[in-house]
Amino acid sequence: MSTTFVRGARCSRCTTARATCAIKQRSTRSSRSVTREQPRNDDGGFWHKEVYPHQMWLDGLYMAEPFYAEYAARNLSGAEYEKAVDDIVNQFVAAAAHTFDPATKLYRHACDVSREMFWCDKTTGQSAHAWGRAMGWYVMAIVETPQYLGVNDTTLPMIDILNYICEVLPEYADPATGMWYQVLDQPGREGNYLESTASAMFVYAMLKGVRLGYLPAEMGARGATAV
Repeated sequence: MSTTFVRGARCSRCTTARATCAIKQRSTRSSRSVTREQPRNDDGGFWHKEVYPHQMWLDGLYMAEPFYAEYAARNLSGAEYEKAVDDIVNQFVAAAAHTFDPATKLYRHACDVSREMFWCDKTTGQSAHAWGRAMGWYVMAIVETPQYLGVNDTTLPMIDILNYICEVLPEYADPATGMWYQVLDQPGREGNYLESTASAMFVYAMLKGVRLGYLPAEMGARGATAV
């Protein structure tokens, strides 16, 4: 059965154009199907892809969790909803635990929990560096996801991670421009450069986090220095 969309019509459940909302709902249903079938590590963290066994990549969080959260908010209730929220929050917590580098206070791009990949540290499983865009996708995923789940005791660990990252990021910003480097933890390395996409991601997360009340107001001023 085909559906006809009236130009300019709005969805009755949100402010999105009806045609766009229908596409969005199909994508969230598809995302939920993927989350049911996606392989996981022992701690419940999703593999980045089936062909990348045991690996968690920071940028992978943006690929699933905001859609998973919207699906849960729209379609689940009771114990099933609570289970989904716990699962979503655990994806962020597990990724943080696997990729955090205490020496730099940053998060590495990825981790191979099996310690088998050629690129990983055989002790930590982490990749070699903190990639700006990976952390950018990660913080954007955090600010997008609680819009559907709310901020409460269950989701607070995500907000804590966001606040921590946004406290640390200014330490790695270029003093002259306020921007961030492609490889965050090697600002003086030859060939490294100020990266506009990662910088835009961090600013987006800071400003939206302030607007939604996830971050203190002074974070907005920090983000604005890179605009």
